[in-house]
Amino acid sequence: MQVKWLNVLLGVVLSLALMSGCGASTDEEGQQGTEDGDTAVEEEAPEEGGAAAYDEAAAQEAYAGSCAACHGGNLEGSAGPSLEQVGTKYSEEEILDIINNGIGSMPPQGDAVDEEAKEDLAAWLADQK
Repeated sequence: MQVKWLNVLLGVVLSLALMSGCGASTDEEGQQGTEDGDTAVEEEAPEEGGAAAYDEAAAQEAYAGSCAACHGGNLEGSAGPSLEQVGTKYSEEEILDIINNGIGSMPPQGDAVDEEAKEDLAAWLADQK
């Protein structure tokens, strides 16, 4: 009987550790670039109906450092939902609000990423359609 409760307790602790890790950020040394090693360039002008110009490299760096642990390295989702077509569901402003305030089980990321990088990240994610 005692072993059963220890297993339940261990499961709860591991689940909490996994959930808290999704909101963690890393320092600059721990961040990764793009998978293929190419450096992205800043977008020039948005296409008709697209998001405002943003720094794609900064957005991808912010994503790798603060989002990829839960949403996957290629937006495919893991502990968090897929973000592959998030721009079809949420606007740039809504995505920025979710980054700052969290949604559902996602904790707020307000302090994990600086303001300019959050804006770049929200614009980049809004372009994922």
